[in-house]
Amino acid sequence: MTASAPGQLFVVVCPACGGRCAVGVGMAGAAACCPLCAAGFLVPAPNAAASEPASTFEVPDQLPAAGEPARELQFREPATKTIEFGATTIELRRLTPAERESRRRRRNMVLLLGGAAILIAITRAMLDDRRRHGPR
Repeated sequence: MTASAPGQLFVVVCPACGGRCAVGVGMAGAAACCPLCAAGFLVPAPNAAASEPASTFEVPDQLPAAGEPARELQFREPATKTIEFGATTIELRRLTPAERESRRRRRNMVLLLGGAAILIAITRAMLDDRRRHGPR
């Protein structure tokens, strides 16, 4: 492996789930844990045969300005994941945009109704206190 700048990263593919993540060149040969599926694996050495590997890039020195959109790494996640626990098998999958919107609406409605119930309870307690002790 050739000497490289300390800020260099390269892309590693998880052998368990196929997810892609960026790791520092200094991590080559070390144990790592996939951020997507939590599987442990050894980080392979970056491609030393090419002078500038296609999967290597420089870490920017500064963040983008306030008006510029931030660039993010895109991860390829498995569409489904099966978990077995004893006799029970659970299949996890990504939510569709319609399912995400439905859950977001349901969550917002629950928060709205919970907040209204708390507000009503506080108002009722204050009115009961006023009735018992009279206006202050």
